[in-house]
Amino acid sequence: MYNILFIPLVQATASGKVQKVMKLADDLEKVELAAEKAQDQLSRANEELRVDVEKWHEAKNKEVCQFMRQFASNHVDYHQKCFDEWESALKQLRSASVSPSPATAAAQNDHLAALTFSSRDSDETQSDT
Repeated sequence: MYNILFIPLVQATASGKVQKVMKLADDLEKVELAAEKAQDQLSRANEELRVDVEKWHEAKNKEVCQFMRQFASNHVDYHQKCFDEWESALKQLRSASVSPSPATAAAQNDHLAALTFSSRDSDETQSDT
């Protein structure tokens, strides 16, 4: 009596398992296809990102070089203007026929003598050591 009830139950369970396995196989194929598509999208995105990063590096290097050239040019211009101003001041001083007053000349001579004397002292102390 138990055999009669048990056989259909086993058959039903077996066919249910087969159906589940078939469904899982179909789902697995779908997931594999989705994974392949996602991998393709990832590869394309990585390639686009690599190209964008290369372009950014090139643009950055170009901008840095341009900045450094402009900085150097401005630096040269500044020093050229300073040089021109000093030359102009020197010409003005040479063209002005103003001789220093005797008091100013004496003060300058005293200052130069003090500098000369102090430099001799430092030379002597260095040679003693």
